[in-house]
Amino acid sequence: VVGASYDDDGGGDSGSAYVYERDGSGNWTEAAKLVASDAAGNDNFGYSVSVSGGVAVRPSTMGLPRYSFTAANTRPQCPIR
Repeated sequence: VVGASYDDDGGGDSGSAYVYERDGSGNWTEAAKLVASDAAGNDNFGYSVSVSGGVAVRPSTMGLPRYSFTAANTRPQCPIR
């Protein structure tokens, strides 16, 4: 998982994170782009990301909510408060 906190899809610097996986030849390919369901400018989603097993988490930073994603569902499970 690679964070792109200055991505502008949901407004200036709303941010995103990219998930990559290795294919059968050993090459890394983009598997998913993660964005916050409530993306807004200056959220900087993706500023910090963490992975454990099959779950990617965008930890809470700058007072914003946390989000979790699973390999089966690239939409946020919910803001984790």
